[in-house]
Amino acid sequence: ISEADLEEARDEVAVFLAAMTKLEVVELALEHRLMLAPIMTVADLATSPHSEARNFLETVGALRLPGPPAKGFDEGFVAVSPAPELGAGGTQLAARWLDGQRSDPPFAPAQEARDIKKPLEHLTVLDLSWVVAGPMIGRVMADFGAQVIRVETSKRPEVARLTGPYPEGLRDLNKSGLYDNCNAGKHGVTLDLSTEKGREIVQDLAAKADVLVESFAPGQMARWGLSYESLAAGNPRLIMLSTALMGQSGPWSALAGFGNIGAAMSGLQVLAGREGADPTGPYGPYTDFVAPRLALPVLLAALEVRRTTGKGRWLDISQAEAGAHFIAQAFAEYGAMGSVPRAQGNRDALISPNGVYPCLAPTGETAWIAISVQSDAQWRAFVEQDGLEALVKLDLGKLSDRQLAEAEIDKALATWTKDFDAQTLEVQLQELGIAAHVVASNADMADDPQLAAWGHFIALPRTDGSSSWVEACRFALSDTPARTVNVAPYYGRDTQAVLARVLGLSDDEITALDAEGILT
Repeated sequence: ISEADLEEARDEVAVFLAAMTKLEVVELALEHRLMLAPIMTVADLATSPHSEARNFLETVGALRLPGPPAKGFDEGFVAVSPAPELGAGGTQLAARWLDGQRSDPPFAPAQEARDIKKPLEHLTVLDLSWVVAGPMIGRVMADFGAQVIRVETSKRPEVARLTGPYPEGLRDLNKSGLYDNCNAGKHGVTLDLSTEKGREIVQDLAAKADVLVESFAPGQMARWGLSYESLAAGNPRLIMLSTALMGQSGPWSALAGFGNIGAAMSGLQVLAGREGADPTGPYGPYTDFVAPRLALPVLLAALEVRRTTGKGRWLDISQAEAGAHFIAQAFAEYGAMGSVPRAQGNRDALISPNGVYPCLAPTGETAWIAISVQSDAQWRAFVEQDGLEALVKLDLGKLSDRQLAEAEIDKALATWTKDFDAQTLEVQLQELGIAAHVVASNADMADDPQLAAWGHFIALPRTDGSSSWVEACRFALSDTPARTVNVAPYYGRDTQAVLARVLGLSDDEITALDAEGILT
């Protein structure tokens, strides 16, 4: 298909959708299982039938704000109260803490840290999730010692395996960089869940597990006979976490798509782009990376409750709702002022200038630096740099003055920065206490001394002698540090070992299952 053909198709789609409302677009997507979604604003979300059905927004004083980021764990979240007036209640609260009048801790004390080498080593996690939003939950748990059993099938390769990037650019589904990053440290089992025996094995594994994480379309687990109710019948202590685009309930729960659809449906997409222009949205499947950061602490809290009550539960995580939590301020602004926040490029109400400016680069390439001047004192130090005399003459010592002249400031800075090497200018400005950083490419990040000091990238050996480079765990704990013990599994790498160790199957039984095509 030529670019001209694609452009013609885009024009036809634009004409077709132009006469439709946002709600009609959602209904169209649901009816035909299309991966499209309207770009919702906080005003749209405040009145959407889906938010209402899921009781997602809760009243906090005069505002309607995002509520708990998970269903199925009401007791795990405190009731949010409005912000107090300045100084209100502070004296009583300070007295309560300082006089030792706090209530008992919410959970029974855990073991002493010195007795724990891997804090989650007592847990078994069954991971049936795809791409990023689900797998990153299991990845962190594996880093802290949990036995995470990754179940998939080569008959329907998961999207992360298909995404890459691949070493040397050679497509190999067992060496996808995205898959490796999300699944390092896990055990890999291949099962064909379209078969009754494959589903029976999952049920048997769930009976031995503490946690099951899945990200199939809502209702798929139940259609396979693997609903939470059926799994809990054999394992009442099981905590099942379902992470889906729009959640497990509500009129839009069947909406299909990845994180780009989630960004549109969470209110994020409309906030990213140039002021006055069409929204461009955040890069990539943004909510896939947001959702696991909220889902993980909810899951750990549910496990902590289970430790004292023995109670399992089903946690329902909506990736779009998780994204909405990251723009709670936009909901507050809409509730307080009635205004609907829109994209404004790099503009910031409290910082000026705040932008990205071009720097010297090799022919055919680009280089940029991000600069944020966060106070009047920083501005005075900033404009003392050689070449910025014109900005001194404008007398922009106050934030309000700089905001009125932002376009002129940006133009002057773009002219000034273009003759600098980005790394050199970054160091020069940081030494003045001014927030500045190279707009990093992948290569810049690989060479970044700060990331190197943190040990952010680690090499894990493969069986063929090559290495898989992945990110280290995002959490650094002093007494029980994370450790990524092995490379992400290639297809079926640990199938025999897991079925023998966890389910007690004999070699003959495993061979028979393989011959039937169950272990593919």
